[in-house]
Amino acid sequence: MNLQEQLLRKFQEVYEDPKLRIVSEITGLNLSRIFRIYQGSVMKLDEYELFLRLIDKREKHHQKLRELISEAEIVLNKDQLECLFRELRRKIREANLANV
Repeated sequence: MNLQEQLLRKFQEVYEDPKLRIVSEITGLNLSRIFRIYQGSVMKLDEYELFLRLIDKREKHHQKLRELISEAEIVLNKDQLECLFRELRRKIREANLANV
C-alpha cells in the first residue's frame, strides 16, 4: 500500500467513511477529481497536503474534546454533568435533523 492509499484510508477513518460528494465538499476539490483520486490517480502535492491538514485538524479537534470531557468529569458535579449531557444530546439531535 502506497502513501496515498494510506492517507485516503486514514481520511475515510477519521471522517467516518464519507461519500465522495462529502469528500468534495470537505476538501473543496471537484467531485470528478475526488473520484479520480479514489480510483488511483496520483495526487498533486497540494492535494496530498490538504488531506493531511484536514486529518490533523480533525484529530486535534477530537483530542481537545476528549480532554474537555475528562476535565468536566473531574470538576463538575453530577447535576452539572447531566445538564451538559442533555445539551449535547439536544445539539446532536438538531444536527441530525439538519442533515436529513
